[in-house]
Amino acid sequence: MCARVIPVIALLLGALTTDPSTAPAAVQVPVRVTGSYSGLNVQKECAAAFAKARPDVTVSVKGYPNKLVSRQFVAGECEVMLFSDKMVWRDKSLFYRAFSRDATKWPDTYPVGRFAVAVVVNRRNPIRALTTNQLGRICRGDILAWKDIGWKDGKKIVLVGESIGRKSREILVKRALKLDAFRRDMITRPTGGGVVAAVAGEPAGIGCFLCNEPLPKGVKILAVVEKEGGSFYLPTPGNIFEDKYPLMEDLTLYLHPKAPPQAKAYCEFAIGPEGAKIAKKWYLYSEYERQQHFGRKRLALMKAGKGVAIRGVGSMGGSAVLRDLAVEYVKAKEVVQMA
Repeated sequence: MCARVIPVIALLLGALTTDPSTAPAAVQVPVRVTGSYSGLNVQKECAAAFAKARPDVTVSVKGYPNKLVSRQFVAGECEVMLFSDKMVWRDKSLFYRAFSRDATKWPDTYPVGRFAVAVVVNRRNPIRALTTNQLGRICRGDILAWKDIGWKDGKKIVLVGESIGRKSREILVKRALKLDAFRRDMITRPTGGGVVAAVAGEPAGIGCFLCNEPLPKGVKILAVVEKEGGSFYLPTPGNIFEDKYPLMEDLTLYLHPKAPPQAKAYCEFAIGPEGAKIAKKWYLYSEYERQQHFGRKRLALMKAGKGVAIRGVGSMGGSAVLRDLAVEYVKAKEVVQMA
């Protein structure tokens, strides 16, 4: 009897024991990111990095024009929309019709960062600043000589820019030219470094390219203003973060209200510290860095005695903890003083 029972028990145990090699694979949650071609490289790298941390999620990234991607997004054909620049009325009206004005249904936004275009001239050039109107006229060929904008001994302007399809050209069209009509004799280079080298070797040269830190040496960087009579600003991180420099364009992620939690986790990853490192590689001034910039400014105000006074009550050790917490609050939110 025992001899018969033991094999039966063994068979039952074998049936209940699952071989790991034959076990069904864990189901991966798909997250579709669709949108601006100019942000694809950033999102593809973010998706690969996110997959290592979250193997339960598979993120696909697909490029689509701004004017079409909003329709896909409201139709639920992607969980995350990647959008460059500000929304125009066409996109806003689509959002209003699809999501209504109910805040609980409105897509959450996750700013990734912003692109900025630097304008440089040869170091011998006495010009220090331009308006966006002057820059546009130079790029179109309406202004052909430096003497027409203040350099008495200036010769014919030699325009250097990045190749067709580069983000710098798109920003220049929107912010300066107002139409895609660059001078036919513009010299093109595939990278910003090539533009800088060409301008450094040409006394009458002017170049435009997508920039990031550190700004180039060997050439003079021009300050730019949007309107005549306004303040001119250089493309420093502070001026870019504070919306002072005019030659910029934002890159933003929009999360669909019906997207799964995994899509939200991806968006938070993309705008966090790891996403910021990737964004910097692709010439973006990240939103993460922007928030740190404002945190440092608020902390400086706090140290200068500025801010609303908040009274803390407790033991001596507790007071020290409150002061430390106040510092973190100031960096993240607003200026306060612990009384």
